[in-house]
Amino acid sequence: MSDNIDTKIEQEREQARAVCDLEGANSADCAAAWDVVEELQADKSHKQQSAPKKNSL
Repeated sequence: MSDNIDTKIEQEREQARAVCDLEGANSADCAAAWDVVEELQADKSHKQQSAPKKNSL
């Protein structure tokens, strides 16, 4: 699962860079594209925190 979300984050990062190159760094589309990246990163972080901790017992 982690690989899947990491792949999605990387794809959205590339998309955000492309949008910002075309539309400009201060455009609404650029901001929205980076918002998607941030949401995916937050989702990944929350899933990692909620996963049960493994121990050696």
